[in-house]
Amino acid sequence: MSDQSDHNPNRPPPEFQQPEYIEEDTISFFGFILILARQ
Repeated sequence: MSDQSDHNPNRPPPEFQQPEYIEEDTISFFGFILILARQ
């Protein structure tokens, strides 16, 4: 069941995941938005 935690549908694709953002979904979401903003 621990493996399912790693594959949350709310998280962005692996290519967008940064080590700092993997800890929490909220930070992951903000990280994804920041990456889009930098584009």
